[in-house]
Amino acid sequence: MIPERDFEAGQAVEGVRWAGMSRPEHPLYCWYLLGILLLIYIFGAVDRSVVSVIGEPLKHEFHLNDAQLGALGGMAYSITFATFVLPMGWLIDRIDRRALLAVSTGIWSLLTMSGAIAGNFIQLVLARMGVGAAESVASPASVSLISDSFPLHQRNTAINIYYAGAPAGQLVIFVLGGWILMHFEWRAVFLVAGLPGLMFAALLFFTCREPLRGNQDTHIGSAVKSVNAKAPRLVEVMHTIVRDPALRYALLGNMIVTGVNSTLVLWLTSFLVRIHELPVSRAAIWVGLGYGLSQTVAALAVGPFADRYSRSLPSRLARIPAVASVLALAAGIVMALSSALGVALAALILFSFIGGFLNGPSYALILSLAKPQMRGSVMATSKLLVILIGSGLFPFLTGAISDAVGTGNSIQPAILATISLLAVAPWFFMLAGRCARVAELAG
Repeated sequence: MIPERDFEAGQAVEGVRWAGMSRPEHPLYCWYLLGILLLIYIFGAVDRSVVSVIGEPLKHEFHLNDAQLGALGGMAYSITFATFVLPMGWLIDRIDRRALLAVSTGIWSLLTMSGAIAGNFIQLVLARMGVGAAESVASPASVSLISDSFPLHQRNTAINIYYAGAPAGQLVIFVLGGWILMHFEWRAVFLVAGLPGLMFAALLFFTCREPLRGNQDTHIGSAVKSVNAKAPRLVEVMHTIVRDPALRYALLGNMIVTGVNSTLVLWLTSFLVRIHELPVSRAAIWVGLGYGLSQTVAALAVGPFADRYSRSLPSRLARIPAVASVLALAAGIVMALSSALGVALAALILFSFIGGFLNGPSYALILSLAKPQMRGSVMATSKLLVILIGSGLFPFLTGAISDAVGTGNSIQPAILATISLLAVAPWFFMLAGRCARVAELAG
């Protein structure tokens, strides 16, 4: 016989869990939702990385220097992303995440396509600024949806599958973009990059539903409280981050590894063209195959491993990006310094594969440390740091270092300086893990 208290709690949870739904979700539905979110993320990465593929043609078309090219690929996108990401995080914690993401996806896809009609550098910058503003919704909304759709023991797998979309998108845009450049001009790349997002935005809006917040995180007794909890104010989220050292260190470590990754995506095609004298189309294809494919494979592999190894403990999860960042640093140095194309490409593939063990686990670590009702705001804060500093300032500084060196091989020391930032990341992840372990023992 079920005790009356447990029966009432179970009824309460079921009432909360299925409020506003006509029936329980099909067991495969959460994987369908993840598939749609993954496709949106893949083509968001395509739209975000398109300048990386056509950087050299743009430089010649509009007579740009490396600092301007770095600003176009980084800061133009990052400034508006940083401006909108915290307000969007606030909205994500309060309104229908599915509808917000679908509308935003449609907007940034159209703005990407508008790059095809740009007549000068300023018009390109304005288009990229619009893409940055619209894409500020994507990752925070998606990981919040995933966290409320998958149980704890599958969350790392789901998150890593999702973040495999970034290198998969790079694979698509570099390989497809390289092929397009062989047969058409650079403007066609913008058109092809933006079109698929419109279709996936429609699929998300018309075929997916909004899950209830926090229903995958807690046991029956506290599930009702978690689901019904009011989303905190943004200032409360900032206070939580400041007071929580594990979360703070995880955000900083994620900012570094993600920023280095984004910077190399922007500059590796130019690196292969200038240092190893490859044609731009071949260089783009090599980056797509070497960087995108190997990192996608690693990102898909690390999810089940992280679920088993971490045992749902943030302190154990933090060890994965800590070790991976050390290995990535070594591989990146070899890639940057090697004068032999074969060695550089092998090191590129190794660096990319190791990079697949960085992004997903570092974001999953942040999610595991954040409370369910503030995940949108915490992830928005993470993306603010990543985009404003990691993906905005890092690419610009790489270009500025290249301009300052001023020689034909100036991109080489600039790339090396960027890779050296990975030496700091392991300390942040280890500190995050240590602080999380203290909290686990206390709780």
